[in-house]
Amino acid sequence: MKRNYTLKKGLVVFVIFFLAANGILAQSYDIYVFDVKAGTTKRITKILNGDEFNVTWSGDGKKIAHDVVGAAAAPFDQTIYVTDIRSGSSTQLVGAEGGNDAAWSPGEEDEHDDEKGDDNGSAKGTIAFDDFHISPYSIYTVPAKGGTRSLFRYNCHHASWNPKGNKIAFDDNNGYIGTKDIKSGNETFVTNYGDRPSWSPDGHYIAFDGFSFTGGGVWVIKVDEWGNPIGTPLQLTTSGYGPTWSNNSKTIYYIDWPAGDPDVWSIPASGGQPTRVCGRIGGFDKGDYDPACSHNGKFIAFSSYTNTSTLKQICKPGINDFVSKQGTTDDFVLEQNYPNPFTGITKISFRLASPSHVLLTIYNASGQKIKTLANTDLGPGSYSYNWNGKDEYEKNLPVGVYIYQMKTGHSVQTKKIFIGH
Repeated sequence: MKRNYTLKKGLVVFVIFFLAANGILAQSYDIYVFDVKAGTTKRITKILNGDEFNVTWSGDGKKIAHDVVGAAAAPFDQTIYVTDIRSGSSTQLVGAEGGNDAAWSPGEEDEHDDEKGDDNGSAKGTIAFDDFHISPYSIYTVPAKGGTRSLFRYNCHHASWNPKGNKIAFDDNNGYIGTKDIKSGNETFVTNYGDRPSWSPDGHYIAFDGFSFTGGGVWVIKVDEWGNPIGTPLQLTTSGYGPTWSNNSKTIYYIDWPAGDPDVWSIPASGGQPTRVCGRIGGFDKGDYDPACSHNGKFIAFSSYTNTSTLKQICKPGINDFVSKQGTTDDFVLEQNYPNPFTGITKISFRLASPSHVLLTIYNASGQKIKTLANTDLGPGSYSYNWNGKDEYEKNLPVGVYIYQMKTGHSVQTKKIFIGH
């Protein structure tokens, strides 16, 4: 993209980027539930003009909490909803506006449960979540029925409860994984080269994504009842990400794409041969993500692409035309940056299905190139690049909306990014 524009070209580019960045494009991801015994899949959510990701089950298995991205999350770019499994009714979770990556505490709630914990220090009926709209990104808790949020810990995300519901595992986005007691505030160190921790239902293990310099893939480490590590981590896979547990703690579910189409896979927690569990047919950008097993082990919820031609969408054909002309995005997934808005440093992550030349660029709202973060050949896997909010000449940029764009040989994706105060 050239640095100089005529007034007309600049206006057209600005309009296109503005519409794409502000979620006017048709949304197409919903939550599906796979019946393990019957082998059938059913769509649970269908929130108009919103993508749904990152499922977590209530203790009684009657509800799920999940992210919603797009216009349905207004006034934010994403927020958390709770959906009733039986009725399909979805409502925003009051107190979790702007949040994502919800984690529902174990156990069944009653009218006396709240996020402060019971006499045993357990927080039944509580949802922990990230919020990176407030700098630094941090984990908060809120009653599952909605209410006032409470700060759990600064500068961390990806909450995962232990089975007693009195501790949460987290990561700081820089490799550090730890646990924290919700009542005493005491913390333990687990590892310093992982991401997305997931505490097993029996409390004996924490699974996590390995950082690229350790070989990536899914790892697991044994922990004691306080969350202290026992021994060294074990690498279970060299690919895939997002581990979660079966109800009996013997199997780990995760996402992988050996044939280019992301699906839900499983592997024994002790190591062994990976097995494809479920998934729907689609390309890399129309795959299956974020698995979560119900507490009774009968169902696996996951996020999957829905054919938009079967749904009523609020969008303009001209905007969809722009996306199609930019090329399909079937060979990579570009994630939303963390934190966003940000001051200081933010991380931009993406996943490649096959070897590609990657061009990752920052633009301002007028379509002018501000910074090139990556221009290199990369193999399949997960990658992250940090941006410090500065231009090519290391000058600080003003507060406002920017666009980051990723290109491979024939595909393009763009997302909005905010520099805050």
